[in-house]
Amino acid sequence: MNTIIIINQNSNCLKNFFGRPFLEHVIEALIERYINEIHLFYYEHPDKVLTIAGNGEKWGSTINHHHIENQNLSEFIKLNINTKEMTLMVNPDYIVKPDYKHVNFQKGFNTLFFYKNYDWLSKSYTGWGLFTPDLFQKLIFNDLDDLNNKLCYRDNITEVVTDLLSIVSYKDWLDSANKILRNKSGIILKCRETENGIFKGRNVSIGKKSIINAPVYLGDNTVIGSGTVIGPFASIGKNCRIDDNTIIKNSLIESNSYIGRSLNIQDSVIDDNRIVNTELASEVEIKDEFYISNFLYESDEYQKE
Repeated sequence: MNTIIIINQNSNCLKNFFGRPFLEHVIEALIERYINEIHLFYYEHPDKVLTIAGNGEKWGSTINHHHIENQNLSEFIKLNINTKEMTLMVNPDYIVKPDYKHVNFQKGFNTLFFYKNYDWLSKSYTGWGLFTPDLFQKLIFNDLDDLNNKLCYRDNITEVVTDLLSIVSYKDWLDSANKILRNKSGIILKCRETENGIFKGRNVSIGKKSIINAPVYLGDNTVIGSGTVIGPFASIGKNCRIDDNTIIKNSLIESNSYIGRSLNIQDSVIDDNRIVNTELASEVEIKDEFYISNFLYESDEYQKE
């Protein structure tokens, strides 16, 4: 079976999720399902993608890299895979873990994986799908969005999955992080659980009179100031500095962030100098670096990796 990951130009999969790019977790989820060869197709940041995924050797697998430039995407893919086999298409902004043994295959139909929306009354396509050789050869699409739109108007078998992580929106990002903290499973956490529900990376420093309320994740090299309250449901990336007397609850802090003193951050995602309240769907850009700022440029972060 071919396994194809398509990184769209608006993808969030290079963002960090528990100290590592979300793309790494996607690859590991596939390898857990005994998929040992993956084709990566991407438009931008070839050096970053290569640094993150490599050739697959660290996972004992094979990863083939394909940089999309001016080619038609569907034709470019068909030139680089065995079109006589089934094809698993993967959108790396989601982690979907279907039980392939119980997937409802029918000859002549593709199988697409959907999830229930927050209202539980409707469902959305994840961008993950199993395609038969004959139907895949007939597909013509320019990018992943174009493919998804075309598939919505075809007769396909739909499977609704419940075991799902997403980084599509800020709300998805925070909800998925909380799901990991709550269940203590779903991805490989490269850290240790020092107390029940408290996960710490390497070289984490916590100041005096600080309170850590589980569940909490603290990434490598993160410094927590004195008198802070962290958690419950706080995910703080690597190389972060949280200044004194700040409160962080039900929030996600992107790696390499500085959070100033005496702030109260709840129900939010901090991404660079942007704070997004996921409950109010509001977004504010902070220009004063004494409150929120980013330590490193992206290039520095990947060099450090």
